[in-house]
Amino acid sequence: MRERQYASYASYLAAASLALALILFALQRRPGPLTVALAVLALLSGLVWLYLDWDRVLASLRGRQAKYGSSSVLLTVSFLGIVVLANVVSNRYYHRFDTTAGQRFSLSPQTLKVLADTKEPIEVYGFFAANDTRKSEFEDLFTEYLHRCRQLHYQSVDPDVQPALAKQLGASGTGVVIFVRGNQKQKIYTYQEQDITSAILRVDRNDQPKVYFVTGHQERDSQGTQPGDYSLIAKAMQDEGYQVAPLNLASGQAMPTDARVIILASPRQALTSDEEKRLTDYVNGGGRLLLLSDPGEPAPLPGLLAKYGVTWDDDVAIDPDASLMGNVSYPLVNRYGSSPITQDMQGLTTFFPVARSLEIAQQLPQNVTVQALVQTGPNSWGEKDLTKSPPTYDPSTDIKGPLTLMVTIEDSTAKARIAAIGDSDFASDQTFQTFQGSGNGDLFLNTVSWLAAEEELITIRPKQPAQATVLMTPEQGRAVQLFTVVLMPLSVALAGAAVWWRRRS
Repeated sequence: MRERQYASYASYLAAASLALALILFALQRRPGPLTVALAVLALLSGLVWLYLDWDRVLASLRGRQAKYGSSSVLLTVSFLGIVVLANVVSNRYYHRFDTTAGQRFSLSPQTLKVLADTKEPIEVYGFFAANDTRKSEFEDLFTEYLHRCRQLHYQSVDPDVQPALAKQLGASGTGVVIFVRGNQKQKIYTYQEQDITSAILRVDRNDQPKVYFVTGHQERDSQGTQPGDYSLIAKAMQDEGYQVAPLNLASGQAMPTDARVIILASPRQALTSDEEKRLTDYVNGGGRLLLLSDPGEPAPLPGLLAKYGVTWDDDVAIDPDASLMGNVSYPLVNRYGSSPITQDMQGLTTFFPVARSLEIAQQLPQNVTVQALVQTGPNSWGEKDLTKSPPTYDPSTDIKGPLTLMVTIEDSTAKARIAAIGDSDFASDQTFQTFQGSGNGDLFLNTVSWLAAEEELITIRPKQPAQATVLMTPEQGRAVQLFTVVLMPLSVALAGAAVWWRRRS
């Protein structure tokens, strides 16, 4: 009698352990240590139950109940088998269906290629407060990444609950997502497909491209704190995986061999002939150079640009038709030349405070491609008299628009690239702080990515949500209003009255 009592306990333990093991397996989708331990406990408890109560088990199998219950057991086992099989198949052959109109949650072919090429594990930490609505915005899209790439592992972190982890990873505040692979780390603050994929690309590579800012001629300072400095754009470059460092050409040291891009941002003092030669030799050896200059300042490397058929104009671009807040010397642009830099910027406004123009020669050297990416409107002009106020067009001296404010040069023989922009204020800290919705930052960062031969970082763009608009005639609008406001409620009331009348009679 005591053995049967122990047998009952063993059967209860076996059933409970098996149930918990199945629940854990369904939640984790893989057998963890606790799941395996519970399954082993269920097996051992079941064997103990069979050993202690074998006579009763054998009798039940031979009795009349066994005959009638065998079909029920068989159906139950079959049902469980189908459920388990469906779960295994769904895990192994997973597929999601995107039914949104613009395929908002479908990843682009570029992203799918990036995920397929990701070979090492990447830990992703999303730092969101408990009530942060941005969490669902990020996770809705990133779920597709997780199902497409097993190398990605995601953890949602509340910085208020886990402040030590936030401090360790350098998460300041909430809303930041950090991608970590070994010593590599990338942060993003916006959650479009381009942002996520670019972060994966950068954290998955072992090298960090180095960008140098030339110093020593009162250029824009990448480490300064004044409104006209470039500290914010330098930080944005660092967030995108670039190393930013100063470069003093007068130091006598050899040109850095790790320079992916060199930026000369509007020097107020002219470079020496030796400094110009060093930069020219760098470009002739396949270097990448970004030149920026403002009206009235010494034109940087005029000889190098003239070699490629490009010259700086000593003027101020005036555009009365498209200017920022009516300031005609602040041209607005939202149409661009065809280039990887601007292919996704059409319709995005950039502006150039007090810019100078560039001219492209009719005849260009062989194996050289020069493109005008930013141009002012047809009624603009280049004002030659920089002191005239207000500016007026003088056909005898001024340059008739449209004016070219930015050009790119590609030398296929030397494998060199140059970008020249007739303004440096457009990327200053003051511009970024005052006009955060403009495309100025995108233009600058895309230019650096193009110079660094990292076009894949600027070709992945977020999908814009489609705006579904229904246009109806007045008659159609009245018909919809009549149906929804009158006919539908009336039909429900009539149906209720009919049911009441039928029950009463």
